Amino acid sequence: MLNLLWTKCRKSGSATAKSRELEAPLENKKGEKKGGVLINGVIWATCNIGKKGKFVSQPHDSGNLYTWEKAKRACPAGWRLPTVDELKKLLQAPNRWTNINGVYGREFGTYPNTIFLPAAGFLDNRDGMLEDAGAHGDYWSSTHDMENSTQFCCAYFLKFNRDNDVDTGSWGIHRSGFSVRCVAE
Repeated sequence: MLNLLWTKCRKSGSATAKSRELEAPLENKKGEKKGGVLINGVIWATCNIGKKGKFVSQPHDSGNLYTWEKAKRACPAGWRLPTVDELKKLLQAPNRWTNINGVYGREFGTYPNTIFLPAAGFLDNRDGMLEDAGAHGDYWSSTHDMENSTQFCCAYFLKFNRDNDVDTGSWGIHRSGFSVRCVAE
């Protein structure tokens, strides 16, 4: 049985859902009220980013794929890209590969605090072609990889596939197109 918390994101940029968290909005570290899902101390948006500053309408909608520079400015006001440490907290939550309305992806969290990340694939940094849609998901972090990068080229990201390979990577080349899932500021 699927334990996904079904939500619909408002056009204004904040998420809404039929859950106790959103009936009584969560507070971020600044004490501001936010719609979203709390997983391991981080408030996650329930939907990906479509157009800059706008969430898509459903959690299973993949949204747009962004280069790292554009991803850093894609989240609506009050939201931002997660850090690599926040992605690692998400990885500590239970997760599984699943299918929602014909869209493959990974569900993170424990009911009722779950989010679904569609496996949108990625845009190749060399030719801009869409690769591995439906089989692979890559989500940007705001953290630049200063340790392993020989030049200013790479950032950390969350990566997963249908083979239960789920981890954070450090060679997300800035020109690649990855998905964006925001967290509350």
